[in-house]
Amino acid sequence: MEFDEKVKIINEIKADLPGMLSDVDIRNSMKLKKMSILPFTEKKLTGLGYNLSPSGFVFSTSKGFAEEVKNRNGEKYVQVDPHDTVLVLTKEYLWLDRTLAGTIHSRVRIVSQGFGHISTTIDPLWRGPLLISLNNPTSKKLKLVIEKTSVRGIEDNTFCTVVFQKLITAAEKVHDNPPQRIDVLKEYIAKQPRFLPFYRKRYEKFKDLVLNLQDNLPGNREYDTPSIGKLNILKSKYSKIKDSIIAEELLYKNQSRIPIDDTELTDETLFSEYVIKNMKDSVNRLKNVNFCDNYNKNQLKEDIINIEDNIDLEIQNKDYMEYLSYLEKNISEMQPLGLRIAGQLRKSYMLIIVILIITGIIYLNWSSITTTPLWQQVILSGAFLLLANIFLKYES
Repeated sequence: MEFDEKVKIINEIKADLPGMLSDVDIRNSMKLKKMSILPFTEKKLTGLGYNLSPSGFVFSTSKGFAEEVKNRNGEKYVQVDPHDTVLVLTKEYLWLDRTLAGTIHSRVRIVSQGFGHISTTIDPLWRGPLLISLNNPTSKKLKLVIEKTSVRGIEDNTFCTVVFQKLITAAEKVHDNPPQRIDVLKEYIAKQPRFLPFYRKRYEKFKDLVLNLQDNLPGNREYDTPSIGKLNILKSKYSKIKDSIIAEELLYKNQSRIPIDDTELTDETLFSEYVIKNMKDSVNRLKNVNFCDNYNKNQLKEDIINIEDNIDLEIQNKDYMEYLSYLEKNISEMQPLGLRIAGQLRKSYMLIIVILIITGIIYLNWSSITTTPLWQQVILSGAFLLLANIFLKYES
């Protein structure tokens, strides 16, 4: 038995041992198709987990609407109101098999800003993005940064870490939680938010968006973009090569080499750094295969399957990123002006200013008000007190 084969067997045995997964274990589990993280960024991988990033979908449980995403001073962020809890959709799409589970933990930087601790689990056979609750227990607004722009380009901010666990025995029970916990979002959407008359039409559009999230997930909907189109053509090309090699057809009887184009498989505008790295060794080996010489048929099959799988992985990557862009674009268009006004007016000092202005108007126009019929004065006073009561309740 050759040394490489021995190492491969040892790695397969180690992969079956229970316990926490290191960065090496996470990479190996992804190669063995026991789990998937889309999109995968090497920088977010830690020695004992993977750092997750917030997307632009941040749902306020008190407002019943998505928070407005702001772009200022090189930062893309949302502001979380005092004593509010938001539901944050992750930028990552996760898939686990029956042998793996996960726990999610807070990052020190986020907690030190004032946000509450995050603690939840990911069941075996989970598939989809995560919806993570984040609480602001303080009396001031807190900024949740989504992205930062620097000299290095656009960088995702991370707000929690997922730690993966290898189970002693594969799970038998299958969880019934839908992807991105649409069931939880639907519960909040069913409750009509305050100040609805300000933005009823836009709220109904947002409600439809949430109710149809499942249908728009990658796999349930195709996102047709030029890059995804190119990747599908490449996938078809290498799938045919794979089928011919596996069937041991004499497809290359008039050729001495496999028609591998390394330039198209190392295109950084088409493939992520992680996928290019995954395909690199396979591409190099296939380029050097000469049908006039002896070659390892099993290795040949593994390499061509690896290339096809990684092209498919990149398609899934881009599909999910298109899904996030679709969400953020729609949320931005639906963000109601009425909600922004209500959000400003609910501050105590704004309420005091409103009361002072109305008091001044009443004082300056007292003579005209005293001539107003009593029943009109009662209605006017009642309306003002009701409005003040609404704002005070909203503030608390």
